[in-house]
Amino acid sequence: MATLVAALAGCAAPEAPTGKRVTQLASCRDVLGLERSAELEQVLLAGRHEVSWISPSVGPQLDCKMVLPGHVLASVAARSQGDAPVSLTPVLAAILTGNADLLRALVRAGASVGVFADDGTPAIHFAAVTGHLGVLHELLAAGVDIDARGPQGRSALAAAIVRGQGPAAVALLEGGADHRGLDQGLPLILSAALTGGAEIVAALLDRGADAQTVYKVAANALAERGLDIELGEEVHVTALHLAAYSGDFDSVRLLVERGARVDEPNDAGVTAMQAAVWGNHPAITRYLLERGAAVDHRAEDGRTALFVAVDVGTLAVAHVLL
Repeated sequence: MATLVAALAGCAAPEAPTGKRVTQLASCRDVLGLERSAELEQVLLAGRHEVSWISPSVGPQLDCKMVLPGHVLASVAARSQGDAPVSLTPVLAAILTGNADLLRALVRAGASVGVFADDGTPAIHFAAVTGHLGVLHELLAAGVDIDARGPQGRSALAAAIVRGQGPAAVALLEGGADHRGLDQGLPLILSAALTGGAEIVAALLDRGADAQTVYKVAANALAERGLDIELGEEVHVTALHLAAYSGDFDSVRLLVERGARVDEPNDAGVTAMQAAVWGNHPAITRYLLERGAAVDHRAEDGRTALFVAVDVGTLAVAHVLL
């Protein structure tokens, strides 16, 4: 891939490092070496462009914004924007592309990593949710605020967990991200158990999260994450309950190995095995039985796991219980 070294017009042609080609370009969009919006879309979607050096003399101009159709951002960042125009700085474009070389060049030239998208989302969030480890490491090396909050109060670490971006979440934890807070009402260990990813669960446990803790959380916080069983206003749950319900076998096994009690009931008397039945996960049900879960345990409504399996139609799980 040809390497482009970009400088903005109006600046004296800089002396490039040995072996680097310098191209004098005319606008903010041209920082990416592009002349037309269609080309910019192709770059963001395919990640084909590379810039490895930019003259420091153009640094103050590198925080300008490029206006893109909303569907471009939606395509690369799984964000619902429709066709509403979105403006991105070159730093944000580099992050969404996963182009660590371009990001490094922009930072060296003086571009800010403390930039925000139009909706108030910090740059580091885009690296977290897209899982581009190269750009994430570049941002951390540049001193980005690792705990910067988005418009809904969510941290980059929480965003990575919700998206199931295990390596990105671990990189953030290793970089010193705060793991002790809540993400929209949920402790991060519960969020990780719901969205899946034993790698994230393990990293949180290594940093002090407790596999045995029974957490009291607002039911709507769980409902917003797809927990579609009837709940009261508040519910007591463990990470094991949520991992079993969501079907994350590796997290279930990890939590049990790290001390989670298989028969710990929540405030409705439901155990993790019964949560696995609700979620229709035969393999997890079988595993918890093998680890000592009581097959005839009754929740507060009097129902056993088998009764629930038949009642909600999870027949594969019913066969495991018989």
